[in-house]
Amino acid sequence: SFFGDRLLPVVQELLSPRDPAAVDAAQTSSNLPSVLRGLPQHIQDSCIAAAGTLCPSYEYISGLMQQRMREGGDGVATVGAEVRLHGHIFDSGLINKVLDCIESNGGHFAIAECLVQPHSKTTAVIRVDGQGDQTVLDTILSKINLLVQAIEAAEASLVVVGSGDS
Repeated sequence: SFFGDRLLPVVQELLSPRDPAAVDAAQTSSNLPSVLRGLPQHIQDSCIAAAGTLCPSYEYISGLMQQRMREGGDGVATVGAEVRLHGHIFDSGLINKVLDCIESNGGHFAIAECLVQPHSKTTAVIRVDGQGDQTVLDTILSKINLLVQAIEAAEASLVVVGSGDS
């Protein structure tokens, strides 16, 4: 097939042994991931990430991702906070109620981290977005605090970090 005929030489290049002595000084001194060194330039240029890092030509993506996290989907800065819940948040149902509270009050959330250990308290870090409205965010945070206090079986604590414009 046409695609197979075009792909075969590239695959052969990838699978062929590389001569470490053939790696030029520019490749060894650059921040090019070592796994790509010695590969033909057109293959290096086509790699977006290698060994867990962005390749030099694509490092701008990191900045775009950070900007997107600071902005809503429509490019408007978000009003948000990060909440850290710690306690028996799953077996008490607290986590479900907190997430329902965020959505039912006009917010959005992303679970940034959740550390679950058997027979122990759980820690969850939740990013709460008030959709550009500080009043919405304040209402959500207040209601989450009330839930934490009301559900005694959770033995939970709440810490709010970075409330306001993101």
